[in-house]
Amino acid sequence: MPITALRYIQNSKQSNTFVGVFRYVKTSGVKTTKEGELYGFLEISSGGDFPAERVAHMAWDGVVEGYMYSNIKSTSESLKSAITEFTRRLKDLMRNSKSLEQVGIDVSLVIVATTKEGIYLANIGENEIFAYKAGKIVNVVDVLDKNKAQTAGFAIGSDDLVIISTNSLLTENMHLLIGKSCKEDILKGLNILGKTLLLDQGLLCIHIKEEDDAEQVALIKQSVYATPDDIKEKVSEKTPIQAEPLQEGKRVKVKKFKIKKFDVRGNIAVLFDIFKKIGIFFGRVFNGISKFFRNIFSKVIGLLGQRLGNKKWFKRYAAKASEMRLGKRGSPSIKVDGYKTKDLRTKRFRIAILAALTIVVVVGGYQYTRKQKVLRELHVRVDGIFGQVESKLSSAQEKLSTDREGAKTDIFAIGNLLDKVPDGIDQEYVDKLNSLEKEVLGVEDSLYRRVEVSPESLIGFFDEGSELEDMKYLIDDSGNEILILTDSGVGKVYRVFIFSKDSKEMADNDGVLKNPMYVDIGEDSSIFVYDKTSGVVKASKQDSGWGPFEKITGAGIGNIKIDKVSEFGVYSDNLYYLDSNNGKILKSVNYGSGYSSSTVVSVENDALMGTTDFFADFSIYALSSGNEGLLRFTFGEPTPVTVTGFNGELGDLCCGDTTVNQDFGLYVYDSTNKRILRFEKPKDSYNDKLHPNEMVLLSQYIYRGPNDGMWDDVKELVVDRSEEYMYMLDGNTVWRIGL
Repeated sequence: MPITALRYIQNSKQSNTFVGVFRYVKTSGVKTTKEGELYGFLEISSGGDFPAERVAHMAWDGVVEGYMYSNIKSTSESLKSAITEFTRRLKDLMRNSKSLEQVGIDVSLVIVATTKEGIYLANIGENEIFAYKAGKIVNVVDVLDKNKAQTAGFAIGSDDLVIISTNSLLTENMHLLIGKSCKEDILKGLNILGKTLLLDQGLLCIHIKEEDDAEQVALIKQSVYATPDDIKEKVSEKTPIQAEPLQEGKRVKVKKFKIKKFDVRGNIAVLFDIFKKIGIFFGRVFNGISKFFRNIFSKVIGLLGQRLGNKKWFKRYAAKASEMRLGKRGSPSIKVDGYKTKDLRTKRFRIAILAALTIVVVVGGYQYTRKQKVLRELHVRVDGIFGQVESKLSSAQEKLSTDREGAKTDIFAIGNLLDKVPDGIDQEYVDKLNSLEKEVLGVEDSLYRRVEVSPESLIGFFDEGSELEDMKYLIDDSGNEILILTDSGVGKVYRVFIFSKDSKEMADNDGVLKNPMYVDIGEDSSIFVYDKTSGVVKASKQDSGWGPFEKITGAGIGNIKIDKVSEFGVYSDNLYYLDSNNGKILKSVNYGSGYSSSTVVSVENDALMGTTDFFADFSIYALSSGNEGLLRFTFGEPTPVTVTGFNGELGDLCCGDTTVNQDFGLYVYDSTNKRILRFEKPKDSYNDKLHPNEMVLLSQYIYRGPNDGMWDDVKELVVDRSEEYMYMLDGNTVWRIGL
């Protein structure tokens, strides 16, 4: 008869707590001996900004892999393997997060496996498990605790139920179940309870479905054995699995593994026997070879004697050889046990050499065989990891256009799998690992809209002692694209023609440029420079270009009176100064022939403390650090804006650019992560709305080339009006980057 499952879940809106029911059905393409289906009832929570639902799905994947790919035939032991993989994944997640290491993760998990023999379950944590059988309700958790076990198994009949709930839910509402005379009454009571669940509570009921009951949806179809009168617990008597059970709210801890003691004496005896047998073998081989060559030598001598015995020269040499042999026999020597000492030493030396060679060959062969065996086992393990990576990589690629969150989960799981690849693998596997990492990087680039760029050096040298500070982009009356750069090191301002890359020093007839820091462009293309010594000076736009820099009334350093100006800008010909030490943006008001003799506050907010740059369209944007580091102010008041679409955390945002055109992108540089972020600005007008108050990521530009010092000292970035190229001031080098 088929099996069905009923679930009742009530989750709160908090992302750091999740209660869920999971189900796995083996597909035709999965190679495993495990049959039946797998259910999971999981409660997981942690402190802070914890993505509980995503982590729950990742951990459930570990349960499925640990169970389905376990080589153990016993269902109970396979469930333990599932718990081991489940806890390992949570440990990996905690090791990669300092915040999770501090607060930990609270989990309670019940795994239910349906097989031909019946139902097997495993439990960790504080969930409640009851079985209704023959009119009686049995507390399965008490049975497990009594036997100090994690798993149990029993057959299930048509009138039986297995009920699982979050902690204390069933215990506190047992009055809805006690005294019921049949299965249908129990189900009605559970239905009443399910409709009154509080937040973060859940309930799961598993039972055999009647074939003529059309109101329920069957989730499991398989036959089971006949049910005995009482539950027969199949409690494992083996040693508990290596993962520490998460009982009574305990958090995951790493359990030490035992190392088998090495029997030195026993192994030396075995090696001695092996060497002895090998020595006997080589002795027989050596004696046989010696005897073979002696026979050949005597036959050769006999043959020579027959053919050359009558020759005089042969007789003469034979006589001399005989004398030499006689002389050797008659020479004095010391004998021990009837053998000459010289011959005995030679024999002993040969034996020692033979024994040493034998030991070297045997030990070397043993070590080589052992290493090859370890390497084969290592490669089998790596093959399994690579197979899982390829499967999840294919899944992530398919989800890119339809389910980006699902693709992110797959990429997260792939990262955990690749971290498990051990060292010491062959070059073939290293190449395969590099290939997979490259494919994963490609998916991540598509997922997070990353674009790899190859910056081109536009210009990289001015004068000896130069210290470039700031840069702005403009187009002159002839349509030439020009960059204006300030050089505080030599007290000069340059204009660089982008097309020809020619640089020219701008005129300073009166010597007003002392320490030029920041530059901006006025409404009529006049050039304004903030000088730390002189205040604001101006090069007026003329028909032939620009005139020399001159001081302007009301904008001297004594009028501005700011200890440290962090950035300077010109908007509607009013002069704006960023005072990040005091959290203010002040301005000098334009009165036509000059400026107000003192500055007035334009924006004052504590969030401006420590900001590094500001720029504007119809709002003023200021940059600091972190995910809330992009600040927006409208008419002097803060207008919060959310930044979305990027990966990881935002670092220090040091500079940016945009224009008054609302369709023009907003660009910022994240110096911590060395990336340029391009956002689509929101439109908040009544007739034209586009994701109000939200900056949506369009692209991330990153550099992966050989220059390790690239973008280490970025001071400013500007974008041309067609958004085709970006120009970045990095130290004393200007880079051109294609967008």
